[in-house]
Amino acid sequence: MRSRLQLVYLLPIISMLTYGLNSMHVWSWPSLDMASGIMNWYNPNYIINDLYTDCFTDMNARYFFMQVLTPFKLMGMNWYDSIYIANLLNVALLPVAFFLGLKCFVKKSGEKLLFIAIAIISLKPKLFILTTIGWWSSFSYDFHPSVFSVSCLFIGSYLFSKKRSLKILGFIFVSISTFIHPLFSFYGACFLFILWTKKDYQTGIFIILTVILNCLIFISITNAVDLSLREYYNYFVWHFPEHYIPSRFVGWNGYWYIPFIINIFIIIACTVDSLFRKDGYEKIGVMFLFSYAGSLLFQYLFVELYPTIKLILAAAPIRYTSFGYFISAILLILKSQRWMGNYTYNFLPNRNLIHNISNKFLIVVSVLIFIFYSVNHPRPIDLISNDELDVVNWIKNNTEEGSIIISPPNKFLKTTIPLLTGRGTYYGNGVPFDSTCIEDNYTRYVNVYGKTTSSNGRMKAQEFYDKLDKGSLNMLKPKADYIITENSNFSDKSIKVNDKFYIYKINND
Repeated sequence: MRSRLQLVYLLPIISMLTYGLNSMHVWSWPSLDMASGIMNWYNPNYIINDLYTDCFTDMNARYFFMQVLTPFKLMGMNWYDSIYIANLLNVALLPVAFFLGLKCFVKKSGEKLLFIAIAIISLKPKLFILTTIGWWSSFSYDFHPSVFSVSCLFIGSYLFSKKRSLKILGFIFVSISTFIHPLFSFYGACFLFILWTKKDYQTGIFIILTVILNCLIFISITNAVDLSLREYYNYFVWHFPEHYIPSRFVGWNGYWYIPFIINIFIIIACTVDSLFRKDGYEKIGVMFLFSYAGSLLFQYLFVELYPTIKLILAAAPIRYTSFGYFISAILLILKSQRWMGNYTYNFLPNRNLIHNISNKFLIVVSVLIFIFYSVNHPRPIDLISNDELDVVNWIKNNTEEGSIIISPPNKFLKTTIPLLTGRGTYYGNGVPFDSTCIEDNYTRYVNVYGKTTSSNGRMKAQEFYDKLDKGSLNMLKPKADYIITENSNFSDKSIKVNDKFYIYKINND
């Protein structure tokens, strides 16, 4: 009996080639938002006097996600290669996970459409970002716990659709998903629950209860939520309004509501069609409509207007909209099955050897692509500009171990310096994952960048930074040792590193 080419085997080839041919890498944000902690895990005491690194302690919010690197660490790989290869593996698995997780709910006639929907965003992952609201993404090629969590969740959901012996494995994958990123696991489970209500209500309930139980365990053993309501608002909502405050979302150059309206239109149109045709999908449509629109409504009411409930502030319901693309896609696919009937699609003609080995051949190709890019990928030194490389070399050769460097607000130097020099930065690029360090981190930000926010404050932060003088730097608490500037007006004792950057030693006058 000849086997039909399975569409799923094409997806890792598409995603890995897209990743490699477009020279994508993990020397970027947010892939490196926990890199200094990983670096110190691999090389203890390499980075000294860096708040961001020192706060990366056991049982913080990212502790369990970091464990995905354990096999690579045990094999003796360096920290950057470990991150790159782990991410490449997830790049290969992410579209496969979505395909398998969603194919449980479509007929054979809908698998081709599902493949096309996932292949499109696998080829152009930035297109998916355009469908999101508040820059929350459940599908990206970044080394980030959200996408790793979603991969495990959808694979787990797929395994629940198989025979009983695989359901235990499904439970394990769903549990791993929750510990990697509890919130994305929860919102992904809500999305899947709505689909499972049509096929197997009990399975949907079991998945979401599993996620909730593991969320409670995660909260009890980590310090991820040891903040007051005021602290959550000040350190997250205020600092990242493009993620939390609907009136200040910045997607689509401020027209963030365009993908929201498009998704709402598709959901309503599919639901109304089901109501008239009575095809059984109207309940799913109604639940998607209320959950998708409700996530924005809750975010607006209880985060922007009346921020009085810590659980909602921390959970950020708007994260659920990161599944908007898949909500619209699955509804359109379910509706399309009606006129496609039992039509199925074979990618290759039914021809002897080629047809029989096609699936195995694609697996071999995927493995070879994975090996090739695992060995041949850009290194950090190749990914920073010459100007930044000059700064890195100057710091390594002219500063003492334990020195603390202040960097311009809009430069990647805040991440580059600790990773490539071992020196500390006054303010790191992000929020520490240990709640005990967040207030200190906030104070440092205000000291050197002012009380600005990242959606409208990048230019203002630079203006505040440019106005720092010797007196304000000498009075900094906590103190810093050096500051990087982009002009020579700061002090006649500023050292010119290149045509773009100057470095001044604080308390040198």
